[in-house]
Amino acid sequence: MTAFALGLLVSLQIAQPTEVFVVKDSARLDLETSQGLDANRVGAPNERREILVHAKPVKLRGVRDEILSFQLVITGEPGPRVLKTREFRTQDGKVQAIDLKFYEQVGVRVSERSLNDYVRSLGPGLYPDPLIPTSTVVIKKQPQVSAIWVDIWIKPEAAAGKVTGSFSVGADENLIEVEIEVIDAKLPLVDVAGLGAVNFGSLLERRQRSKKRFLEWLQMAHAHHFNIEFLRSRPRKDANGTILWEEWADEMGPLFDGRAFTKEFGYDGPRSGTPIQRFVLPHTDWWPVDETRNNRPTSGKVWSRELKQWETLARSRGWLKRPNGTDFIIFINSLDEPNTPAKFESLLSYKTLIDQAQLENRDHIRFRMDGGFGGDVPNWDDRAIIQKLGGLVDDWNLCGAKRWMPLKLLPHQLLEDGNDRLFFYASNTAGEPTIPPLVLDAPLAAMRAWGWLVYRNGFSGALNWEVDYRPNCVKNPGCSGDMLNLDATLIYRGEELGLAADIPIASIRLKTLRRGAQDVALLKLLAKKEPKIAAEIAARLLPETFIENSYDDKYGLWPVSGEPYELARTAILDRLANVPEPMSIERIPVTSQPVDAWRKQLGRISIALGCGVVLVVFFRTRRRLRELSRG
Repeated sequence: MTAFALGLLVSLQIAQPTEVFVVKDSARLDLETSQGLDANRVGAPNERREILVHAKPVKLRGVRDEILSFQLVITGEPGPRVLKTREFRTQDGKVQAIDLKFYEQVGVRVSERSLNDYVRSLGPGLYPDPLIPTSTVVIKKQPQVSAIWVDIWIKPEAAAGKVTGSFSVGADENLIEVEIEVIDAKLPLVDVAGLGAVNFGSLLERRQRSKKRFLEWLQMAHAHHFNIEFLRSRPRKDANGTILWEEWADEMGPLFDGRAFTKEFGYDGPRSGTPIQRFVLPHTDWWPVDETRNNRPTSGKVWSRELKQWETLARSRGWLKRPNGTDFIIFINSLDEPNTPAKFESLLSYKTLIDQAQLENRDHIRFRMDGGFGGDVPNWDDRAIIQKLGGLVDDWNLCGAKRWMPLKLLPHQLLEDGNDRLFFYASNTAGEPTIPPLVLDAPLAAMRAWGWLVYRNGFSGALNWEVDYRPNCVKNPGCSGDMLNLDATLIYRGEELGLAADIPIASIRLKTLRRGAQDVALLKLLAKKEPKIAAEIAARLLPETFIENSYDDKYGLWPVSGEPYELARTAILDRLANVPEPMSIERIPVTSQPVDAWRKQLGRISIALGCGVVLVVFFRTRRRLRELSRG
C-alpha cells in the first residue's frame, strides 16, 4: 500500500465511529442478519454464553508451533478501517516470535439445505467461510457490519512465559489487547490426526498453469495440519517410451524431503521442513502401461518393473529413511468402493504385481482400499474381504457410516499384521451419527471432532472425498451435484472471490479441522506423560467409540459447541504446564444425545417468535451485539 493510499484510509476513518466485538472461533454469525447460525443445531447452548469473549485483554494459552484463533465483529458507519498491529513482547520488553494475521470473512449464500440422510442441516443463511487475507476492514452500507478472522501463530522459537501485544481497528482507541501464555512445550512435527482430502485432478491442472500456485495449495494444507492426496502425478515419457523418473523426482522431490515447506520455497508456517504426510504414487491400472483391462494393467511385467524402478529412485534420493517421512500410497481409483466379484478379484491381482516387483522392503509402499464393506457381493462378505485381501491392503479406509465399518472383524487383522492401519472418509454416504459432515450448513464446532474421532478410535487418519472438486462453487454451493453444500470444497479458488486465478483461499471449516488436529497433538503429548488422564479426557468428549456407537441414533455423539473442547484443552494444557492444581477433568461435560437441550431450545424459539421485531439491519446488528456483550 502506498503512503498516499494509507494516508487516505486514515483520513477516511477518523470520523468513523466503530464498535469491535471479540467472538470465539467456534461460532458463525450470519453475515446478513448477525444471527448465530450454529445456535440452530439441536442441543446447541445459549449463544449469549457461547459466542463472545468478554476478557480484556483477550487471554490465550498455547504451545510453540500452535495457531490460536478468534474473530472480530465490527460495526459502524460505512468506510475503511486499517488494522494496525503492535509487536508481542515479554514483561521485560523483549520482542517475541508471535505472528498475527487477519482475514476478511466472505459469505456464501445457502438457499437450500443439504439434503442427505447423514446431514442435519442448520438451514439457509449467508454463511461466512472463505477467508481473504487483509490488513483493512471495509464496512459496507448494507449491512453495516464486517467480520474478521484472526490467526495468531506461536512460532517454534518463542520463549515460554507471558507475552502481550495488541492491534487497533481504525482509530487508536479501538485497541484490542492480547495476552498469551506460551507453555514450555511444542506441537509434534508428526501430524497426529492425519487429516486430509483426495484431489481428482484440479491441482495438477493448476500445476500446468503455475507451479508456484500448485505449491501454495499444498503449503496452505500443510499449515493447517491437512494433507492433499492428489492423484495421477505421472512422470513424462520420452520419444522411446522411457519413463523420465529423474525429472519427476526433481519436481516432486521437495515434497518428500520437506524443502517444499521451508523458506527456500516461500513457506513460513507450522511444521516447517516436515515432508508431505501421504502421497499417492502414479502407479494405477492404466499407468505405467497405456491400457487397462478389467481394471488391471495390460502388462503386469511393465507395471512391476516400474514399481521397482520407483523404489530404487526413492532410495537414492533418501526419501525412505527420513524422520516423519512420507507414506507412499498405491490407490487404484477405478476400484474405489468395489461392489462386484470381478472388482474384488481385480484388486487381489495387485498383490501378485507387487510381489513380482521384488521390492527391497514391502513397507516402502502402502496399498489403500477405500470402502468395499457392507455390500451383498457373492463370496465377498466382510470376513472374506479381510481374509483374501489382508495380504495386500495396508490402509483400510472405511466409509464414515457404521453400516460400512466391520470394526468387530478388522481388529483381528490389525493384530495379525501390525503394519495395517485404519482410516475413515467422508462421502455422500457418510455422516451422522458416525462422523460429523463437513458441509457448509453443518455445525461448525462438530467438525473439530474429526481429529478427536481419529484419536479416540485408534485410527491413523481421515479423508474428505475432495478439497477442490469443481468451479463456480461460491455462487453455487451445491456444485458437487449431490445436494450437499460445499462438501467437496475446503479451499476456495481465488478467481471465484475476485482475486487472481488459482490463489488458494482457506475456509473457516479448514481452520476448524486444524483446531481438532492441534487438540489431539496436545493430547498425544499428555499421553506420553499421563496416558490414563489423556484417555479419560478423550472419553468425556466422545463417550462412545465407533464400535459402541448406535447407528439408530439421529445425532452424532460429539460436542456441537466450542466450550467442551476448550475445557478439554485447558485440562491438557494445565498438565503440560505442570500447574500445581490442574483443572479437574470432571469439569469437561460428558457428551450426551441432545434430547433435553432440544426441548429447551424449542422453548426459546417459541419465545423468540412471540417477541420478533422488525428493525433496520444496522440498528438490529448493533443492538444485538451490545446485548451479547452484556450477556
